[in-house]
Amino acid sequence: MNDIAKELNLQFSEEHNHFVLPNFRKLYAKFNFESGGLIYGLVKTPEFNKFHPKKKFIPEISSKLKIQFSTSHCWLLWKFLYKNIEIEDHLWLDIQNSQLKIAIKLFLQDILNLPSGLTTDL
Repeated sequence: MNDIAKELNLQFSEEHNHFVLPNFRKLYAKFNFESGGLIYGLVKTPEFNKFHPKKKFIPEISSKLKIQFSTSHCWLLWKFLYKNIEIEDHLWLDIQNSQLKIAIKLFLQDILNLPSGLTTDL
């Protein structure tokens, strides 16, 4: 993750496993192992979550990225990148052949290239 952050000139928090995005003040890009898989998307900053704890979905960003995201209280947009990683080997093979790194980098580039009209209040 640190290599990707350096390539894209982003700050990466190892403690919280998220990328700080210059075009968002209230959201981070995150990749996390949860529910037997690897999920990714945009999470609320602790400050934003404190004042806006309810679910909030951003269909405009989902539509612009052409990805069918889900939402939760902390994750404004999330999706499984890999499921069932305990029994399936796709994730591990993609780590080995660098496809995971490419997928992470492409998602971050797409987020960074969103029109400012979609990110202004976030």
